[in-house]
Amino acid sequence: MKKVTLLLITILSLNVSAFYGRCFDRHTSLENIKKEISPFLLEGESLSINQTEYCVEFEVGSDDRMTLIDGLISTKYRVKSSYRSQKEASLAPAVSQNCRIEIQRTEKERKVIKKVQVGSKTRLIEETVQGSGKSTSQMLLGEGRPGLLKMDGDDYYLKCEKRGSQSYEITLSIEKNYGRDSLSTAITVQKNDPVDIGSMKDEINKKDKKIGIPVGVSYGSEKSNVTYNYILYIR
Repeated sequence: MKKVTLLLITILSLNVSAFYGRCFDRHTSLENIKKEISPFLLEGESLSINQTEYCVEFEVGSDDRMTLIDGLISTKYRVKSSYRSQKEASLAPAVSQNCRIEIQRTEKERKVIKKVQVGSKTRLIEETVQGSGKSTSQMLLGEGRPGLLKMDGDDYYLKCEKRGSQSYEITLSIEKNYGRDSLSTAITVQKNDPVDIGSMKDEINKKDKKIGIPVGVSYGSEKSNVTYNYILYIR
């Protein structure tokens, strides 16, 4: 009986989509927002421009999807006000696959350069400290739709596509020359398998014939270079 009840709840939830509005100052180009966000919409989702209220209105399947869209908007635009309502969808909506991504960032090592005063002379001593910091973030990607991922100060695009019944293809890419060129690499994995997304990033950097240099952070008499490991899971 419990299984039947759960199935009914799932079916009903597919027939309800959420309607969201995001409003902006008059100097903001709504057409630019529409152009930049449209590629990230899933099949069955839509957006439209409300010139009267000066808002962009989205019809998407869940709060998680709108959270992803809000993240994309916030990288370039400031939302003045927002609203939300429920809307009945068609009886047979298109169902798209989503990829729930979890990314674990672990501090690999920290190289610290210390200034030591010995009499009238200053000596530099380099120490390597094992990293200890760890953070976890999550992304909800529509199948085949890219999401923005920041690693070591650079913006990368992450795309997830299902391959067969159990496997997924993860593609990592970066745009060069103001979007005219793109470098990418891909790997096929299964759910809950660890993916060294940091190594994929390094592979892209090698294709671009560039060596990634860790960001330097100054702390008075110390300079610290931090490197990270990035591990991705499909949940």
